[in-house]
Amino acid sequence: MRRNSRVLVSAFVGFLFGVTACGPAKGIEESVAGPTYDRAALNSWRDFPVAHKPRPLVLVSDLPLLGDGKMMGSGFEPAGPLPTQVPPRATVNLPDGPATLPVVTATEAFTAMADHTGRPAGQSVKVTSATYTTSSFATDRGPVDLPAWRFATETAGTATWPALSPDAFWRLGELRASADMSQASMSADGRVLTAFVTLPGHWCGGTPQVEPVVIESPASVAVGLRFTFPQPRQDCVRPADAVARKESFSLADPLNERVVLDLSGHLVTVR
Repeated sequence: MRRNSRVLVSAFVGFLFGVTACGPAKGIEESVAGPTYDRAALNSWRDFPVAHKPRPLVLVSDLPLLGDGKMMGSGFEPAGPLPTQVPPRATVNLPDGPATLPVVTATEAFTAMADHTGRPAGQSVKVTSATYTTSSFATDRGPVDLPAWRFATETAGTATWPALSPDAFWRLGELRASADMSQASMSADGRVLTAFVTLPGHWCGGTPQVEPVVIESPASVAVGLRFTFPQPRQDCVRPADAVARKESFSLADPLNERVVLDLSGHLVTVR
């Protein structure tokens, strides 16, 4: 049974890349959708401070935000001195309400950006100036306008990094949005999550019975689908297509400030 589940999971991933051949299997088979059922990734959110006000920002943007221009290299280095003055504290409209938060200097923001992208010798892009501005960042609760440092480069491109203190974020630069779940929304009482789930357009083993899966903890809610196939799978060739299916997931407790994850541990953006 465990071997067959791995075969199905591999097939699910395979539809993203090309035609997938499904091998033979015996008996009724169950599997959870998604590349993996990553319990360690789900457990990594145990310490998320849901009761903290303001709630830490959970960014899912690829950082830094890159603007127009040819951005060669895999790191950044300053071509000259960067501004060292500390901007005033910024009042921002966060998903859980307005808050006044400390900001960092251009030098501090650049250091964080350079550490995040790496600093390989001879391959870095030179930063020529820094401008204190505002930019939109994607979060697990939708887009949020935040103060930011926009760095201009010798290649005519720009790289933008959040200007808020790192304490305002949770695992800044480490997190990614789910590729399998989108357009998620909550009911008024916070107990029913509705989202579009990306599924293979064709199945091996007949049309499966689909069952929502909800795993709740004090800091997070993980959602996904479990499939039960009514007949043994036969050898087949499945075209590389996909469909988006609207599903509802019932929660035992209101979502409130908890994060929503898919079963791989990636963040689901809830509007």
